[in-house]
Amino acid sequence: MLANKLGQEELIKGCLAGEENAFLQLVEDNQDMVFSIARRLGTTQQLAEDISQEVFLRVYRNLHSFRGDSKLSTWIYRIAYNTTIEMLRKRKEGFSYEALVEDGWQVEDGGLSPEQEAERNEQAELLGKLISQLPGKYRHVIVLFYLQDKSYEQVAQTTGYPLGTVKTYLHRAKKEMLKAYLRMERGDL
Repeated sequence: MLANKLGQEELIKGCLAGEENAFLQLVEDNQDMVFSIARRLGTTQQLAEDISQEVFLRVYRNLHSFRGDSKLSTWIYRIAYNTTIEMLRKRKEGFSYEALVEDGWQVEDGGLSPEQEAERNEQAELLGKLISQLPGKYRHVIVLFYLQDKSYEQVAQTTGYPLGTVKTYLHRAKKEMLKAYLRMERGDL
């Protein structure tokens, strides 16, 4: 942890001036968020680590183009989101519901019994399977809105979808997940 934290403007100026400590702070301040985005969009641990490296490489290369219209962390979030989607497409990897079970959406256990813990893990696995069956555009908004607790506006900004489209996709995704759940219950899957 760096002793003297820089504000956003000083941090950007330092990075652009080639100050190593400034870039280290930028990485330190945002690395958990970047890794979490990759994991919650359904990547494996290894791919999330690769994506994190790629994101910070892109941030370093493109920091000069940051306009300051938003917070730096919002700009980095968008790069992380786009990089994750791009790398998933390139590798043709699907959504990994194991990522949800391993370290995703679960809340702190708060002293759950082993039975409650097992039930929660089963629910996480079921949720992951349902999410994995969604088309990518629905899956992305569901993950951002429900698993990453982003507002409608933040989801729209991250995905580039209009606000009305985000709301529509969330509605359709929930309907699709319910249909898939009912098919599972009937044994049709």
